[in-house]
Amino acid sequence: MKKLLIIVLSILLILSVSCASNKKDSKTEFVNEEYGNDEVQYDKAEAKRSVGNPKESAMMADKAKTAKVAGKSAPNLSEEKLIKNLSINMNTMKFEEDRNTLDELLFKYNAIISNSSVNISEKDKQKNRRRLFYNIRIDEKKLDEFKKEVESKFNVVFISESKSNITQAYQDTKGRLKNLEIQRDRIREILKKAEKINDIIQLERRLSDLDFQIESYTNNINRMDTDVKYSFVNLELREVKDPSKLTKKDDSSFGVRIKNAFVNGFKGFVKVIEELIIFVISALPVLIILGVIAFFVVRYMKKKKKDNDK
Repeated sequence: MKKLLIIVLSILLILSVSCASNKKDSKTEFVNEEYGNDEVQYDKAEAKRSVGNPKESAMMADKAKTAKVAGKSAPNLSEEKLIKNLSINMNTMKFEEDRNTLDELLFKYNAIISNSSVNISEKDKQKNRRRLFYNIRIDEKKLDEFKKEVESKFNVVFISESKSNITQAYQDTKGRLKNLEIQRDRIREILKKAEKINDIIQLERRLSDLDFQIESYTNNINRMDTDVKYSFVNLELREVKDPSKLTKKDDSSFGVRIKNAFVNGFKGFVKVIEELIIFVISALPVLIILGVIAFFVVRYMKKKKKDNDK
């Protein structure tokens, strides 16, 4: 019996490993087919069905191969495409004055305002504290200068900078666009020589599809160019009443860290007590019912025990 169990488990293990291997291979094959050969296969099929001329079809396939090479060209590192992101948080006790100063600064740097709002959170309502938010775009060549001027004119408490490198995506998109343009030019040449109505209809249909794709890729390239040229900037101006909150706190010192740990621990303890009290109050009706039931059950059991003793 024990040997039979071992044999069955071994067979199941072999089958599971085999299935996992097959699944992995099929997934790899799908990825390669999707990203490796799509363009050439699509172009060859189009060349074959566009016009029933073997010579023209061969020329179309050669063009497709050339286009594929162009589409997979390596990016030029000297022309890196970087999208810059900047976030700045500021505190102020003169909200309206600093708001006007900030608006003047945005006008000076020709900032493109994508979104702006003034909010008062539930927490800040009682203290009448406002928050101003700006999502803007600024010429990346002026970004450093803008940042320095903000730091000099406002009480900055937080700054975050990041960069996104889209060079590879940009080059890939340009390669695909060039590929499509080569196909379009070639189909236009074939269309001039086509005589059969069916061939002309198919070629015009394919040409329309290519025009749509070319427009889409062109828009993507233009959008990436814009994102590179104009950096993303998030600004927050927060109204405070406490002067100590106007400057950035140094939370790295040992004493400050101990203080913060103690305060946070005490707040956590108070929070647990509050939640426990709320739980007991919310469960009180159920506890009362259970207590009454337990009382009568115990009373019944005692009475039954006395009757048995008699």
